[in-house]
Amino acid sequence: MEQVEQNNRAGRPKGSPNKITAEVRSILASWAETELRNISDLYAKLSPKEKSRFITNILPFIVPRMKEVDLSFSSIPEEQIDSIIKKLLDGQY
Repeated sequence: MEQVEQNNRAGRPKGSPNKITAEVRSILASWAETELRNISDLYAKLSPKEKSRFITNILPFIVPRMKEVDLSFSSIPEEQIDSIIKKLLDGQY
């Protein structure tokens, strides 16, 4: 069984790097670097609708998405909730 894993007849050996993927990434990185130098000029040529679409598409790479937060008070003791409410009403928060 181990012999088959070392000489994978279906392709490259398990765990070995994919040369094509590395080459494609390198080419894309080089292209992106060139295009990013021109991004201000390219952005200026966009229509307002295209600009808003561009901003919407690029935001997830700049600002992480917010996760939903469950604000369930069922696990907080009632005395602690009362204390928080009193401090809020007294302007302590």
